[in-house]
This record gives sequence, C-alpha cells and structure tokens, in this order.
Amino acid sequence: MLRLVVGVLGLQFLDLVVIIFLLSVSRSHILFLKLFLLLQERFDLSLVVLDDVVSFSEEGLLDLVELLGIISPHIDELLLHRLDKFINIIVLLFQGFDVFFILAL
Repeated sequence: MLRLVVGVLGLQFLDLVVIIFLLSVSRSHILFLKLFLLLQERFDLSLVVLDDVVSFSEEGLLDLVELLGIISPHIDELLLHRLDKFINIIVLLFQGFDVFFILAL
C-alpha cells in the first residue's frame, strides 16, 4: 500500500515539474489551471493516506487489546506453574538436608 502511495506521489511530483516547465514556455492560464488541479489531487490523496493511517492504527490497537485478552490467562497459568516448581525445589532442598543430617550423625 505504501509503495503505491509513494509511486503515485512520485508520479504527481514529475507531473508538477513538467507543468512548471510548460508554465514558463506556453500559455499561462491553462497551465495555472492544470497546476491547481494537480495540487488539489495531491491534497486529496494526502487526506486519503491520512485516513488510511488512522484506520490502520485503530485496527492495530484493537488487535493489541484482543491479543492481551488471549495472552493474559496463559501468562497467569505460567506464573502459577513457575511458583509450583519453585515450591517443589524448596521441598527437595529440605529433603536433602534431612539426608545430610542423617549422614552427618
């Protein structure tokens, strides 16, 4: 999409250069009208691009909210699993101390 917009803007820039060149060579009132129309088209295209950018950013924000809604239960489950494994490690360490104390006596 961005390539298309850049391509269109590039072509319009070339058209603008050609019109400015012709403006100095030929009838001025016709070329002024063409220049005005070209600038008006460029302004309209800028508004369309701005509207697309706003809609894409809103869509991206909604996707992010949906993704957080999906991921948060999984993160909670992983945190609980991590806590459970940490408790198991502490229990195993205490069991190892029992064996150490028995062998030390």
